[in-house]
Order: sequence, then structure tokens, then C-alpha cells
Amino acid sequence: MRVHGRAGEACPVCGDTILDHDAAASWQYCPTCEAAG
Repeated sequence: MRVHGRAGEACPVCGDTILDHDAAASWQYCPTCEAAG
């Protein structure tokens, strides 16, 4: 939930850019944190 609605902004955990995977479903994610988890 930390990255919800923040596509294009810096991730609050690692600072990487938050990506918008599916705008229709409102699904944003941080590629760095997702890969680490």
C-alpha cells in the first residue's frame, strides 16, 4: 500500500521509481522491492 497511486514517484523504501503495471486495475509496484521480496 505504500506505493498505491504513486507511479513515477520515488519508492519510500528504496528510492527506485514506482512503475504503473496496470493503470486500469490501479496496480503500481516498485521493481526493486518486488525483486527483493
